[in-house]
Amino acid sequence: MSGHPPHPQNAINTLEHGTLALLYQPRHGVTVPYGIEDIQRLWMVLAPRGVLGQCRLIALSPEDDARGTERPRFRAVVDQLAREADGFADRLAGEADAAGTAHPGPAAQMLGQGCYRIVLHLAHTHLLYLLEPTHFVQQVGELFGLTLTGNFILSVRQPAAPAVLPADPPQLLDNFAAELSLAPADGHALVEQGDAAAVLNAMQGELKQALDPLYPNLGG
Repeated sequence: MSGHPPHPQNAINTLEHGTLALLYQPRHGVTVPYGIEDIQRLWMVLAPRGVLGQCRLIALSPEDDARGTERPRFRAVVDQLAREADGFADRLAGEADAAGTAHPGPAAQMLGQGCYRIVLHLAHTHLLYLLEPTHFVQQVGELFGLTLTGNFILSVRQPAAPAVLPADPPQLLDNFAAELSLAPADGHALVEQGDAAAVLNAMQGELKQALDPLYPNLGG
């Protein structure tokens, strides 16, 4: 149960903010991906600022009925946790090492980087992100229905637990193998009242701070 006091109707409370990176891992032999079948894996990194939460490497899988649409829906799983985002470098390097800790295949490439917020609105949580245009690979983003801004209803289910809960507190994401759902927020009051646009506009001031490269050695 949320530890936050009751909120006025439609109030929005920011639970966490930080740097977000989207990365993709092409399949062997693919230089330029032209279709979703050319991509082996899609990653999201959430690196919180100013809180005790850990950095999370999250593997994203598009729902079959949302692939290539303008309303993407993703299933996801927390693949790895680290104190700093560079702790995922081996995981993203591509070729499997002797210990088998990396996913086989080419190294991950940067799809986009920017900032994010996890916000509480009524009884659900949203993940909102804002990407810097010069860091966004539009051709790849379009394959997954991803754009420079995103607004998803975020829910989480802990391993071996039946309940699906809002990400409140966001530390619920700090569990290896936690399962996430990112559903398009279209039709929710946060969108209808323009509040999502207001939050994203406020995030513009966070964007420059977020652009210290997490992975300066990755292509993209």
